[in-house]
Amino acid sequence: LLEVLAIGKPVICSDIESFREVIKDGETGMIAKSKEDFVEKTLFIFNNKNFSDKTSLQGSDLIKEKFSLKNMAEETINYYKTII
Repeated sequence: LLEVLAIGKPVICSDIESFREVIKDGETGMIAKSKEDFVEKTLFIFNNKNFSDKTSLQGSDLIKEKFSLKNMAEETINYYKTII
């Protein structure tokens, strides 16, 4: 999931907690709640280039901000400080 966002591709994922932590439905990707919903959202992505481009860019920006090396290092250091 993170790799797809990082390369700026549209994302449709299952409705599970770990994906909901990253994907904001309709903003950084799409969350499908059923098989039918997955098909519907896939067709929507293919037929709406502007929406696809927008969510792809927002997803890529999210990865750059939230999962940058600097941010990940800071979060790791802060975590270690809490357990020491």
